[in-house]
Amino acid sequence: MSADPPPPTTPTRLGAPSPQRDALDHTLDPDEVGPPPGPAPALSPEADRYRVVGELGRGGAGVVIAAEDERMGRQVAVKILADVEATERQRGRFYAEARTTAQLDHPSVIPVHEIGRWVDGRPCFTMKRVRGRSLKDLLDALTAGDEALVAEFTQIRLVQMLAQICLGLDYAHTKGVIHRDIKPDNIMIGDFGEALIMDWGIAKIRSQPDDADHAAGGPIRLLGDGALTQAGAIFGTPGYMAPEQATGAVDQIDRRTDVWSLGAVLYELLTGCPPHEGPTTLSVLLATAQQPVIPPAERAPDREIPPDLAEICLRALQLDPEDRFPTARALHDELDRHLTGARDQARRLADADRLVSEGQETLWYAHMIAEELAGLRADLQAAPPVTPQTDLHEKRALWEKEDRRDRLEGEMAEAYTWAERKFTQALEQSSSHAEARRQLAQMHWGLYRRARAAFDAQAARRHISAVARYDDGAYQGRLAQHVPLNLQVDPPGAQITLHRYIERDRQLVAMQPKSLGESPLAAHPLPVGRTLLEITAPDRSAARLPITAWQGDELSIALALPPADLAEAGYAFVAGGGFLRGHDPQAVMPAPSGRVQVAPFAIKTLPVTCAEYQRFLDELTPEEAAEHVPRGPDHAPLWHRDASGRWALPDGEVEGARWRPTWPVIYVSAEDAEAYCRWLSAATGHLHRLPTEDEWEKAARGTDGRLFPWGDHFDPTFCCARGATAGPPSPQPVGRFAADVSPYGVRDMAGGVREWTASWFDPQQRVVRGGAWSLYAFLCRPAGRFGHYPTARQSHVGFRVVRHLDVS
Repeated sequence: MSADPPPPTTPTRLGAPSPQRDALDHTLDPDEVGPPPGPAPALSPEADRYRVVGELGRGGAGVVIAAEDERMGRQVAVKILADVEATERQRGRFYAEARTTAQLDHPSVIPVHEIGRWVDGRPCFTMKRVRGRSLKDLLDALTAGDEALVAEFTQIRLVQMLAQICLGLDYAHTKGVIHRDIKPDNIMIGDFGEALIMDWGIAKIRSQPDDADHAAGGPIRLLGDGALTQAGAIFGTPGYMAPEQATGAVDQIDRRTDVWSLGAVLYELLTGCPPHEGPTTLSVLLATAQQPVIPPAERAPDREIPPDLAEICLRALQLDPEDRFPTARALHDELDRHLTGARDQARRLADADRLVSEGQETLWYAHMIAEELAGLRADLQAAPPVTPQTDLHEKRALWEKEDRRDRLEGEMAEAYTWAERKFTQALEQSSSHAEARRQLAQMHWGLYRRARAAFDAQAARRHISAVARYDDGAYQGRLAQHVPLNLQVDPPGAQITLHRYIERDRQLVAMQPKSLGESPLAAHPLPVGRTLLEITAPDRSAARLPITAWQGDELSIALALPPADLAEAGYAFVAGGGFLRGHDPQAVMPAPSGRVQVAPFAIKTLPVTCAEYQRFLDELTPEEAAEHVPRGPDHAPLWHRDASGRWALPDGEVEGARWRPTWPVIYVSAEDAEAYCRWLSAATGHLHRLPTEDEWEKAARGTDGRLFPWGDHFDPTFCCARGATAGPPSPQPVGRFAADVSPYGVRDMAGGVREWTASWFDPQQRVVRGGAWSLYAFLCRPAGRFGHYPTARQSHVGFRVVRHLDVS
């Protein structure tokens, strides 16, 4: 497959021209198209741009050479008019062939690069050089028994290549071009399987193509003073020209003429010979014009010719154009039906319909299970927590619901798997089965939404990919990589900046800031994935909104910016709304997973320090201070009053480290923490309290389901936990670990100290959250929760406060 194409067979012209003229069609014969206006340009301003490599082929009208385009660094084929003394009309025909080919922008037409004059003045044009062989040479080699080619070019492969040619011709027809010389010599088979239509030298150009309204770019445009077609002129190659060509019936030549020639090529592929043969050219023309074609199986009884392929061939070769395929595309579609086994499609379609019906029944069963599961899960979530003191009868009822839930989840997963199998089996029977594809897209969309609600990113990606794979266009808008964001801010006119979260060194970092302008935003495109909106306005504290956008979302957010003094006082604003609680299988005793709603609040960015707690004690009466002073395991006070009467840190150590004012306060109970909140409320005029555990978890994890304040991965150096520093673990100053910061800017929520909350773990114990300086990594997951008695005081438990906000 490395030989270059041979010289084209010279078309035959028989009969004298008649004075009768056709006012509709233009043709490309020497007597019909004049020269282009003005002198043709030189092929290139550089005389030595093209270096001749060798001759590729020679025909009656031109010679084709191989040349190296040294300016572009590529090899090209150059077709040069053969006759040095050609008439102006011969030159015009040559130029018309070049322009026609250049305007046929299709994979089955060799691209024309440049048109002009060769160095000796002859008209020429350059084309892409395609290495390969003509279909004629290939058929000759197959007939000679070339074993390698016989193995490579099976009947199916040859029909596939002819189907490609059909598409190329159909494109030319929509542009108003009838080739008129389709034959094996003019079909090029490239080394990489491409099938190309060659030699448009006698193409007929219709001034108004049959389907011009659908022709991309409109019909072919030729320059010059082209004369009109003369009836009685015969152009083409005997044996491959249609009956109307053989009789010179120019007014009957249309795209069905090329369909006949395609049928002739198919006939030769099947039988090894053209449809009509004879001792003279005239006998071939007469047989073409008057005699039906002998069926392929009779012409070549020793060959295996599929009946349906023979039927397609004979229809293309009908004497009357009305009985042929109306277009080359229709012929292609029939060949494609043969190649894809479409005649077996009826049975396959029936099987596919049956499988889809079975899949729909299974899917209905899965939906019924899902409805029951939703009710069970709601009941379980609303049930009071089980304690050791819960009555056995109540426990048994709860256990039965949990067991039923687990069984139904397994049955539902199996039902979806079974339904998907049925639908995919239907597509195996009929790959374009619309209902099977619709059911698969719809099923995976529902599963995607379920995975998205659970922040199961891996499952969500799998299902959304399936939606895209099976979608027929119904989900096109929901598959976009941007979602509409509607954002209302009080006050209006706030500046909005978008950041993309990108993972760097195992941490999610807000990067690539982009201004979105002023609020409000209406249907503003927000990229899918993890993002952060930073919202600022004069005389207000900034708000940080971490958002996870999923394909198919439409986000509507309204918030009021908090007072300006929040940030100055060391508070972070947490906007109201939902977040994903729990959903961390490695967390210890997490709260039930699910989306929960939290009202807006402001939380201290750092835990209460020893210095802050000292001020609290100093402002209490001696009796009150003695009640809330940090105490050790033996209940003895750890702090003491100095000579001035103020509370001082102890002289002793905690795990070998001396107390510091910048440490988080430790050895305080929940009751001590609440007393601090009451004092701070009175001192500031703003209501303060301990956070609920849901508030604490949202402030730590944001809204994107991340496992840690900084992202989804743990490293001992990211937070104040055991192993974070060299030597024995000990308390550290607050805010020392830069990585331990949440999307809202809240620090030390994975390490430092565990923190009291206002929530109850059980009727006797308060919930404490977070990690601590003395704990291992698996105990430092923000979704984890623990219970301590409100009066307990420990070396790794402290607290932070929440300030109440009158915003929504």
